[in-house]
Amino acid sequence: MRRRPARPAGRGDTPGPRSIPMFKPDGGTRWLTVLDPADDGAYRASVDSLVGRIERSLGPEVVAVRARRDDAGWTLAPWRPARATWRSSIRRAILDAPAATFAVADVRDCYASISVETITALLGPEGAQASALLQRFHERGVRGLPIGPEPSAVLANAALSRLDRAIRSAGARHLRWVDDVVLWGQADEVRAAMEAMRTAGEAIGLDLHGDKTRIFDDRAEASLVLLGERDSSIIAAP
Repeated sequence: MRRRPARPAGRGDTPGPRSIPMFKPDGGTRWLTVLDPADDGAYRASVDSLVGRIERSLGPEVVAVRARRDDAGWTLAPWRPARATWRSSIRRAILDAPAATFAVADVRDCYASISVETITALLGPEGAQASALLQRFHERGVRGLPIGPEPSAVLANAALSRLDRAIRSAGARHLRWVDDVVLWGQADEVRAAMEAMRTAGEAIGLDLHGDKTRIFDDRAEASLVLLGERDSSIIAAP
């Protein structure tokens, strides 16, 4: 029998956010936050007025957890078609990019690292309601953005868009799935983009994961690592 991991510190059974484990296919555990219905509704409402602004700040290179409005309000685009687009876009880049250097980067502990202060600084007065809720969740043991609730995905894109802009300014091309980034271009552009992304991340409290950030030696290695035989992602969260 697989041993159940210990719960994170501060995740008791008192009223408020609860944590449940999700085992990742490649090992390890991701802790999802479950909000009570009142908090879940308030969190969603707090992001409602921000969705359009945040979506307009994103370019086509951002594939995951895109939000869209419908008659009932807003919702996240379906996961499976987005993941298929992600993989086909990477495949097309690997096949078509002329004389390109490829790289991959990942943000360490992404959602937990996006603090209330970061959201407040990025969104200003318009984000005050979301910031107040995040502060309340923090006081109940949630680090950063709670993993699982859809509003967190929208707010994460607001923060991670800073990385998108840094990459573009360095001249490289890229695709981003939440905090997983694939870059390509001339070798000097890719290296400059990775450094620009690192600097932009540090400015808002995000740290690139050293073990998951690398430049590939050739196109074949990039294809093997980035596409592989099996897509192990289980939810659109870091």
